[in-house]
Amino acid sequence: MRAFRLLLLASALALPGCVPDGPDEGGGMPKAPAPTLPFVHDGWPAERWAARLAGGDAASRADALGALAALGPLAAPWAAEIAACLADADEDVRWSAVEALGRLGPGAAPHAEALLARLEDASEGVRGAAARAAGLLGEAAARPLAARILNPDDPARDLARRAFAALGPAGSPAMGELGGGLASKDPMIVEDAAVALAGVGPPAVPFLEKGLADTRGWAVALSAGALARLGPEAAPAAGALVAALRLPGDARATAADALVAIGEAARPGLERAAADADPDVRAAAADALARLRR
Repeated sequence: MRAFRLLLLASALALPGCVPDGPDEGGGMPKAPAPTLPFVHDGWPAERWAARLAGGDAASRADALGALAALGPLAAPWAAEIAACLADADEDVRWSAVEALGRLGPGAAPHAEALLARLEDASEGVRGAAARAAGLLGEAAARPLAARILNPDDPARDLARRAFAALGPAGSPAMGELGGGLASKDPMIVEDAAVALAGVGPPAVPFLEKGLADTRGWAVALSAGALARLGPEAAPAAGALVAALRLPGDARATAADALVAIGEAARPGLERAAADADPDVRAAAADALARLRR
């Protein structure tokens, strides 16, 4: 018990280590919420591991972060202490902090900005860990990741795409921004926006359907390709996809593929298109219907 009191005293004296930045509302340093349960790892309570983040050598801080990571979401009361270690001079400590925040999942949301900054860390290992952790943060990471995806000059675009894909439906807060990206003049941005929207799932169908109204055939093809990824869940866009059969080249071919991926819900529209006055539309619809029967 004496050793534990000494350890807490050391942290109060601001020994070198990870210390949360900024005052709280009362003007003092922020305080970690007191846990209501004795969270224990390797015989030590979580608050004792957290106290080690404020001092000691880098190896001790990394070990303490590993212990807190092992507690997963139960370590949420110490999220601020963990996040402070993201700026540590030691690469292993930064990597461990990123991993620990990722284990918190949405509980690390208040520290999303600091974690996402590690996507540009000097260490490749830390950058990769940050991408994995960002994909676990939930909705709080959606818009910041989308902003990176839509910025062609962002050095962490590839990592942001990977992280956003891991969000799944939690990426929905960024649908508006990504839908706007479909109108970009940059084909790379349009493709990445379409793929990201497909990863969100059914809620993104209206945004991709709007992309089918683009006057650029290649952009229509990218939206149609994203709808094809959704399969039957893209059924609400079947009418717009049938209309896209009137476009030449890749737009027509990809729209037909998407209609086949939708399945039986697309059959009525395809049957009408198979009687269209345009022979190219008829041929595309007939081919799609034949693939539906297989």
